[in-house]
Amino acid sequence: MALPPLCVIEASPEKFDEGWAQALAEMVATSKQGLKVCYASVTTGDIWMFGQLENGKHFTKDAIKISATTDLQWIFDTLNWMFSKANEQI
Repeated sequence: MALPPLCVIEASPEKFDEGWAQALAEMVATSKQGLKVCYASVTTGDIWMFGQLENGKHFTKDAIKISATTDLQWIFDTLNWMFSKANEQI
C-alpha cells in the first residue's frame, strides 16, 4: 500500500481544532515514513480548511474557511491541486 500523502478529516461542527489535531498526527506519521510534504483537509461537509506539513516540521494551515455552499468550485480546485501534488510524490 502506498503512503497516503493526503488526508481528509471530518470535523464535528465548529470543532476544527480537534480535526486539525487528528490531521496533524496523521501527517506526522506519514512524514516519518519518508514523505517530504503531506497535505490535509478538515471539513464539516459545509466548511473546508486546508493545510500542509513540510519535512515533518513546518505545518502551515490556511486560515480561510471555505464554504461549500458559496464556493464549491474553489474547494474542488483546491482538492484537485492537492491530489496533483500528492500524486507527484508517489
